[in-house]
Amino acid sequence: MLSIISGLLGIGSSALPSLLGFFQQKGDQKHEMAMARLQTEREAAMAAAGFASQEKIEAIKLEEVEMQTYKRLIDQLIEIYSTKRQLAKLPADKTKYETEEKKWDALYAKLSEK
Repeated sequence: MLSIISGLLGIGSSALPSLLGFFQQKGDQKHEMAMARLQTEREAAMAAAGFASQEKIEAIKLEEVEMQTYKRLIDQLIEIYSTKRQLAKLPADKTKYETEEKKWDALYAKLSEK
């Protein structure tokens, strides 16, 4: 009798995390749907009030900030590979780091052209 109860408890406890995960996922999806609905309503209200152009301006500003952040990140990668190249002792490592530095430098130059 005790072994049957412990067996059932073992099966139940192993299924509990997946069951809780299912309910968590369902709640997350419900929240995402509510947020999407609110966003759509907000956009419709702003467009009705004539704020559609303001939203486009904000999107452009956001893209500029993202581009600046991306360029800063690439600049940091260039510095990292430059330092690694300078500290490398083996010629193969120096070549590898120099190649990476050139790759990121070319991407930075390409983004700076835009």
